[in-house]
Amino acid sequence: LQSLWGQGDYEQEMDEMLAEQAAIDAAPPKTPLQLLRDRTVRWQLLTMSIIFWSNQLSGKSAISTFSFDIFLKAGLPRDKIRYVTLCLGVSEIITSISCGLLMIEHSGRRPLFWGGYGVMGASLVFVTVTLNLKDSSEWVPYITVSLIILFIISFSGGPGGTTGTLHSELFIQSDRMAAFVLIGSQHWFFFALLGLVFPFVI
Repeated sequence: LQSLWGQGDYEQEMDEMLAEQAAIDAAPPKTPLQLLRDRTVRWQLLTMSIIFWSNQLSGKSAISTFSFDIFLKAGLPRDKIRYVTLCLGVSEIITSISCGLLMIEHSGRRPLFWGGYGVMGASLVFVTVTLNLKDSSEWVPYITVSLIILFIISFSGGPGGTTGTLHSELFIQSDRMAAFVLIGSQHWFFFALLGLVFPFVI
């Protein structure tokens, strides 16, 4: 602690760490099935499930999986789509890192959730408009691409960036691993389901 925080008396912090270690030793880690049966964590599991369902149903997974088809449908030249997709991935990485390091602690989770979903919704409304006007001018597809990039940035800097560590704050130490397994399984199940269903929805 002194090497991290400098010289000082950290007896209180040490006592808290020892108390947390004793609590961890007293409560062994639960399995996912035990966590599902535990009524005391029902609201935490429901909260996490709703947040991850909202993230999956926001359209971000569909855009990530079918970005080539979406940009082709928007009227972007085929030879430029790979560069736009690369720009999409880089912007997502940069936004996620900056959200994790800077924005969550500074502004809190709630404004990032609501602001992110608000900008994402507005972006999709304008994307719908520009997709219908794509043949009116050669620059309309680039507006569509810009709106999709704004959508991805809003997701990564809002709902996507703030949910990564949420399970560690909602669950005690003995429940975290099981919660991580349950939420992760749900996330990938819905990701696969959307990937299979989305082409038929189109």
